[in-house]
Amino acid sequence: MSGLEIRIALAVSVALHAIFLLLLNPIHFESGDPTTIVAVKLNPLVANAAGEGTGIEALQTDNSSQDKAQDKRREIFLQYLEDISAMVHSMRFVTGSRELIGIASYTFYVQPDGKFSNIRLKNGSGKAALDKAAYEAIKASSGKVKRPKAIGLQPIPVLQEVRYQYGLR
Repeated sequence: MSGLEIRIALAVSVALHAIFLLLLNPIHFESGDPTTIVAVKLNPLVANAAGEGTGIEALQTDNSSQDKAQDKRREIFLQYLEDISAMVHSMRFVTGSRELIGIASYTFYVQPDGKFSNIRLKNGSGKAALDKAAYEAIKASSGKVKRPKAIGLQPIPVLQEVRYQYGLR
């Protein structure tokens, strides 16, 4: 067989296989609008009457000005969490040694006043000194970042990794 014959045979084979598969498993489309857009947003941005909430829920896209306000609240919320992380990492070496290497994960709640409560070790580094230094960094950061009013008054659950190593944030 020549190269052209091989290409033709492959093309015919692929076409026959495609037809065979479509006959065996026809494609069925569900009724409804296939262009429906689903968006997900953080629930702290979906405020109840008191301006409170946490978690994730579906976003209704029927009011673009409301969507823009929710997007702004989401940005504020995410920036606030980033600011908390930056503050914790800036406090790492206040009580800890610069020779520590590893990661400790802690959970805590950010209260309406910006202070942290219920600080608990989630995943230790395997080094007691590092875990203690990470705890102290979180404790020292408590209340240092002003909590924006736009994110409501509910306690915010946080999982914070505290990294100790040159070049890690």
